[in-house]
Amino acid sequence: MARYNFEKRTYSAAPEGIVELFIDARYMPISAQPYDGDDLCIEYYASEEYPYSARLENGIVILDCPQSSRPGGLGGMFGMFMSSLTGASWQDLTINVYVPRSYAGMLNLCTSCAKVSVHGVELRSRLHALTTNAAVELRSVIATAFELSTTNAKVYAENAAACGEPDAEGLAHPVDCKIASTNGALDLRGFSTLGSLSCRTTNAAIKLRDVAVQGALSCATSNGSLNLADVSVQDAARLKSSNASIQLSRLLARDMDAITSNGNIKGSVVGRAADFRLDLHTSNGKCSPAGSGAASGRCLKAHTSNANIALEFVD
Repeated sequence: MARYNFEKRTYSAAPEGIVELFIDARYMPISAQPYDGDDLCIEYYASEEYPYSARLENGIVILDCPQSSRPGGLGGMFGMFMSSLTGASWQDLTINVYVPRSYAGMLNLCTSCAKVSVHGVELRSRLHALTTNAAVELRSVIATAFELSTTNAKVYAENAAACGEPDAEGLAHPVDCKIASTNGALDLRGFSTLGSLSCRTTNAAIKLRDVAVQGALSCATSNGSLNLADVSVQDAARLKSSNASIQLSRLLARDMDAITSNGNIKGSVVGRAADFRLDLHTSNGKCSPAGSGAASGRCLKAHTSNANIALEFVD
């Protein structure tokens, strides 16, 4: 049987001049959190079979394991399984990142089959988090932009803000945020972004609560519902699903598209009926409000089939 004897190691570096922290791990969870120290610090694990190491190259701190060293394919998966039987639990080998307030670089956190979590961190650059078969979780995080992605698991962000990237004069410019999964739900609560927001998944729901988007909003899923409550969008909101409902509660946007099939479209939008050009259509269902609305102005489009449309306008 394979027994991997992991040793805990620590790497630290002064944050001045570091533009990115890049972690490329497998099976190991990654956790990033703030602390009051002076250096950027990483606690990680290494073994003879998985000789992870950290280094600084051209302004980038890299933590990885040589591809030629770590077991891969079925052999690697078998070794991981056997190690769990012999006392080494991969989920206990968390890579901890301690981010000082003076750090101005990007966090690029990548692993597989393990969770990525970031709590309480205030960044002056982007946050990218990528994993598979495990969740991505953010709580109380500020960054210039977010790119969060997983498969077969959930992405959850609460009290997160993307404040845009500053130019030479310190003025913030919008940067698009991208959040994606497959076969996993997307759940954003208390989320804001200076740029546009794209949410993509399949076979799962998308839920947005108390979300502010200064650009455009695009939400798409299949075989999963869309549920938006107290969402404001400076530009257009494009919502698309299939075989599931779209539920809106006080959605505010310049223009709105809600497209699904075999699912109801219900709820409320902020504005007056007289402000909207209405394009509402269903087959084998009821549609409210009736009529085409205003001759010009903001557009409200809602299409479904084999289901009902019931929308109301609120102040």
